Amino acid sequence: MKKIITLLLVAFVFMPDLSAQSFTANKRITLYGSYTFDDSVDSYYDFGNYYQGKINDGMLYGVGLEFEFRPSAFIEISYLRETTTAPIQYYTGGIFSQYSNFDVALNYVMLGVNQSFRKSGSMVEGFGGFSLGMALVV
Repeated sequence: MKKIITLLLVAFVFMPDLSAQSFTANKRITLYGSYTFDDSVDSYYDFGNYYQGKINDGMLYGVGLEFEFRPSAFIEISYLRETTTAPIQYYTGGIFSQYSNFDVALNYVMLGVNQSFRKSGSMVEGFGGFSLGMALVV
């Protein structure tokens, strides 16, 4: 998986610039990093057989590649990843319960649009956007 993502990133960075009136092909790379809090998970699908636990907190990190298609407007493809653990307790219809600690990798692949805002001569740039994608839980 890491080889595929690295290959895609290299292909996007070094791809030839496309020229058209509405697509200037300016590219930017954005690095992401944040912290996530733990959250509980449970399933009561069957009477007497269920599980409960939590997905632990951790660092979420990733990279985004933006293409400018008109001044201050960008299309972005991004990849984010969090590696954590999930302690889960199973109940199987009685007093007996089983405990497992799973290693979990959360991968997010998203496609979005961003609009940036900058005063002329300023070093600070604001932005807003919308992304849609998928999560891969391994």
